[in-house]
Amino acid sequence: MQAILSNAQHPEYGEVTIPFPIGENEYGRCLELLGKMEIGGPIKRDCFIREIQHGPSILQQLVGCNVTAAGQLR
Repeated sequence: MQAILSNAQHPEYGEVTIPFPIGENEYGRCLELLGKMEIGGPIKRDCFIREIQHGPSILQQLVGCNVTAAGQLR
């Protein structure tokens, strides 16, 4: 599964595709990509979910939501 994330406040920053689960060796790189987009903090709900690919259909409910890097909904 993978999620396409963006910064809803700055769409000009583009999008990033994050695989799930995130492998231990990929975790730092994913945080680096999110940091460049000024999203991905553990508290602020700043990760806008544009799309979820190859995941369970129930997760489609998250599309269009802002979440924290820890996955909390807003």
